[in-house]
This record gives sequence, C-alpha cells and structure tokens, in this order.
Amino acid sequence: VALRYGIPVNSITLFIFGGVSQITREARTPASEFWIAISGPLSSIGLAVFFGVVYIASQDTLVPLAALSEYLAYINLALAAFNLIPGFPLDGGRVLRSVIWGVTGRFVRATRIASFAGQGVAYLIMLVGLVYIFNQEYFGGVWFIIIGWFLSNAAESSYRQVMLQDALQDVPVTVVMSRDFDAVDPNMPMDVLVSQHILKQHLHAFPAAVDGGTLRGLITLHDVKRVPQDKWPTTRVAEFMTRAENLKTLTPRDSLAQAFQLLNESRIGQIPIVEGDQIVGLVTRTDLMHYLHMRSQLEV
Repeated sequence: VALRYGIPVNSITLFIFGGVSQITREARTPASEFWIAISGPLSSIGLAVFFGVVYIASQDTLVPLAALSEYLAYINLALAAFNLIPGFPLDGGRVLRSVIWGVTGRFVRATRIASFAGQGVAYLIMLVGLVYIFNQEYFGGVWFIIIGWFLSNAAESSYRQVMLQDALQDVPVTVVMSRDFDAVDPNMPMDVLVSQHILKQHLHAFPAAVDGGTLRGLITLHDVKRVPQDKWPTTRVAEFMTRAENLKTLTPRDSLAQAFQLLNESRIGQIPIVEGDQIVGLVTRTDLMHYLHMRSQLEV
C-alpha cells in the first residue's frame, strides 16, 4: 500500500515483537496514512478468516490440518487486535494519527497526541505486567513489561523523528553545506585520485567536474574499491563514477529536511548541491549528523 502511494520501502525486518517496515518517509496525506496503517491489521484479519474457513472444513476429516488452522486463525486475530491498539507507532496509533490529522489539518500535533496515547498504552501494559508479577505469574508479567517498555521507547523515538523533520523544514542546506570541496577531473587516473586526494584529504567522495564546476559525476571510495589496485594507473575516474544524470542532487534553496529524507531514501552518504549544472557544495551524512548533535547539545 505504501508503494501504491509512491512511498519507497527499503526492507521489512521481522523480529520477536513482529515486523517493522523500513518506510523511508511519512505519508503525505491523512488518507494515505490511514490506508497504509490499516492494511496490516486487515491482512491479519483476512488470514484469520481464511484459516478459520480451513478449520471448519477440515475439523472432521483432517484433524492435524484443523488443529494448525485453528491456531493460525487465533494468532492472526490476536495480532490484528494488538496492532489496532490506539498507541503510536502501532498501526492503530497511526490510524488514530491519520484521523486527528484529517480533522485538525496539523500533522505534528496529530503525531504528538498519538505518541502520548502510545506511551499511555505502554504504561498501562507495564502496569498489567506488575499485576501479573504480584500474582506470582512472573513469566507473563515480565513479558508484558518488556512489551510496554518497547512500545514506550518506540512512541518517543517516532515522535522525536517527526519533530526533527519539522525543525529542519525551514533550515536551508547551505547551513551545513561544505563549499570547501575538491573537484577532480573525470579523466584523472585512479592511482592519482587515491594518492593525491583520498589519502590526503580523508574524504569518501569527490565530485568530478570540468570547466570550472560543471558537474559530470561523483566518485566515491566504494567505487574505487571496485577496481583492482593493479588497474588503478590505467583506469579513469569517469569509468566508475556515478554520472551526473543519475545522481541525487539538491539546490541551495532546498531544506535540510529534504536532505535528511533523501539521504535515508537513497541510502547514500552525500548529496551534491547544484545550481543549474554547476556544483556549489556538498552535504554529507556526517555534516548533517554533526549539525543535529550540536542542536541537541544546545537544546535548540
């Protein structure tokens, strides 16, 4: 559903509490947020219905299949119910956020309310765990406390990320953009690039430019490592660089929020900042993280 709304999904990670989709950016509208969030629980409900039908059809003839189907029907129904709890960042919390967002028209405010609801649900789950422990049901109690702690941290982390994106929305990339970069000639041999630039300047990426700044591509340390060392003297930068037309770029008028999103979406380490076809700077992941660290230290 996220892909249907044009939102890239890098991966889906399964772990002890379920699964997390690595969605690279937030939904752009309340409606898309609602359908992306509700699709998970609806899938679980659909599976529960399917296995329930299999159970009914096989309970008198194929007992092992019926037993397995009954278990899978219950577990999917339980999973749907858990994910519909209105606690961000569970699917139910995202549904809640989409509704509040649609009513108020304010994404950050909706995220704050849904996050507080998520933390409230988390504390309630941990309280249930303590009740279990007082009743000497230690395993169940500890399990509830772990789930509550996980949800509380996830809610707080998700809210901080949204606040971070909002804070960076009005900050231009020029604030962290490095103008002190060394552009290399696309015809430069790899051995010269390594000895005269990479090893001397300790940088991981160099723009390849001609005519005083016309961007032709970008060569990175990863690109260089793809070339056998004995081939460096006879291999030109242009042969392994990423060409300008395939690069992810921004302009000096774009925001740090856009740079943050682009770095995460594309899984790259740097973004050339261009004006027309001229490169005017570089924004690296390190630059951005240093800026965020300084803001955190200053409590800005």
